[in-house]
Amino acid sequence: MRTWPFAGRLQELDHLTRLARDANAQGVLIAGPAGIGKSRLAAQVLGCFRPGKVSVVHVRATKAASAIPSGALADLIPRHHPPHLVNTLRWAGEELLKQGRGKVLVLAVDDAHLLDGHSAEVIASLVRGRQARLVATLRSGEPAPDSVTGLWRDGHVRRFDAEPFTEQDLAAVLAAALGGPPDDATVRRLAEITEGNALFLHEVVTAARASGALHPIQGVWKLTGDPPLAPRLADLIHERIGALSPELKAVLEFTAFAEPLGARTLTSLCSEEAVLEAEERGLIRVSVDARREVARLGHPLYGEVAREHCPELRRRRRHADLVAELEPTGLRRGEDLVRVTVWRLAAGLGAAPEPLLAACRLAWAAHDYPTAIRLGEAALEAGGGSEASVQLATVLDYAQQPDRARALLDATPEPQDEPGRARLVLARASNLAWGVDRLGDALDLLATAESALTAPGPRAELAVRRLSLTASAARPADALALGEELLPSATSAGMRAQVLSARALALCYAGRTTEGAELAREVLAEAGGWRDEIPALVSPLHSTWAMCGYFAGDLKTMDAAIASMRGELAGQRGWSRGEGSLALSRGHAATLRGELGAALLILHSPPTTRRR
Repeated sequence: MRTWPFAGRLQELDHLTRLARDANAQGVLIAGPAGIGKSRLAAQVLGCFRPGKVSVVHVRATKAASAIPSGALADLIPRHHPPHLVNTLRWAGEELLKQGRGKVLVLAVDDAHLLDGHSAEVIASLVRGRQARLVATLRSGEPAPDSVTGLWRDGHVRRFDAEPFTEQDLAAVLAAALGGPPDDATVRRLAEITEGNALFLHEVVTAARASGALHPIQGVWKLTGDPPLAPRLADLIHERIGALSPELKAVLEFTAFAEPLGARTLTSLCSEEAVLEAEERGLIRVSVDARREVARLGHPLYGEVAREHCPELRRRRRHADLVAELEPTGLRRGEDLVRVTVWRLAAGLGAAPEPLLAACRLAWAAHDYPTAIRLGEAALEAGGGSEASVQLATVLDYAQQPDRARALLDATPEPQDEPGRARLVLARASNLAWGVDRLGDALDLLATAESALTAPGPRAELAVRRLSLTASAARPADALALGEELLPSATSAGMRAQVLSARALALCYAGRTTEGAELAREVLAEAGGWRDEIPALVSPLHSTWAMCGYFAGDLKTMDAAIASMRGELAGQRGWSRGEGSLALSRGHAATLRGELGAALLILHSPPTTRRR
């Protein structure tokens, strides 16, 4: 891929330019970790000087020349100084000044931490003496010559610590590099993978474009698969983490397979010494989360490399060790059941249908659709029967795979018990309404099945779903009447939330937008009580909230709903319904603001979704 145009970081660049020109100092030193984009920022700062007034001299600092006196200046000063000369520092400085040719001398030093001591002192003496200005980069966390660090400590130059790309910066960089805007989900995913590191972003995007995982759809760039781990990117990661002992490799691999992992668990699997060394080297980060020390990877791409290069047998052993360590603890946290069940599958240990289905439901509640699908498929293979078929089909439907869901439901035998039949009807109605856009047929199916059932519980479940579809069909009067009838008998938190969600939507369609928005917010505020039972309700509630603002022309309400939905989507994978709902709300908000071009880009950017 060609060199990318500079984009984003405009505020940083403006601040850096002012620092570089500050009359009270002699330049700026840009510090930051490897790959953060220090050199590109420095180049942009240098471009802000007027060529007719300054002479920029580039000093090359390398690891190979760092042990050679004046090694960084070898190309800028004569190879041999006069034999009678005693003060070589002054002589080298005078030779450098000749490079200015009567203009203000600006020394551009990349990787100043690699300067040899003699070159560092020559440069520092010119800067301290106000004979030259400095624009330099420095890798944070690396030892640097005292002459260099003294410049910013003593106020001769200003230090600027470069930060990773924000999501806004990353979106601007991608748009400039790709020649078109990326969608929000792609920006979030690339920000998660690269943590805003400019070098890693360049390599990940290059590999993703080459593999076809990143491609334009209707003018908007979308990441539709995991980017491959290209050899060049793997080499960059290996260069950063360095050589690893078997003990450190174990720490990295266990963390890669299981993060976030309790630090105590990791210490039991490896050793305290290895965990401490891994943290010191930046391979892992240990933080306190809910009064528990947990370990995470020092960078997400470390995990990509560790998983890619771990042999299959060792991978299975690592997962088996994780199961053996965590399973006896009782799996007190809900996410522990999902994690241990996934580890059992990865270790080849297998699992019974019941825990697989329980873990599938928990993953669905967390909107982790790839994991939920994997667990649902395993439950079906393990003999989970019609319950597993219905659960997997439901997850597939919400993961925007309606054809797979439909095929699975068509092949599912009719259960003998009424609760089982009701679950199958609910899944088929959902697929009809949202998978193949046959809302009327879905309502007919629910009404027919409801009349054939006798048990109150299953009948109520079908009636509540019929209420939801009636509201979605923009029949507010019917939906409000049916909701009033069903609300007193909605005994579970999930059923009550569904009834109130339908009521909020009906209020919106009835023009009672303030009431609808308030009700949607109230139901979302109580999500802790119903999320595990009906996680799919999160997205339509936010859509209703935003749509109430849209119908009322109330941007404040829309912005609040959009911000809340963004929070729900953070860190989620494969929740295309949620992404589509967010895109629809953002597009509507843009139209209210009169930003029609932005609205077209957002609304034409897949995935799109109907209300659900």
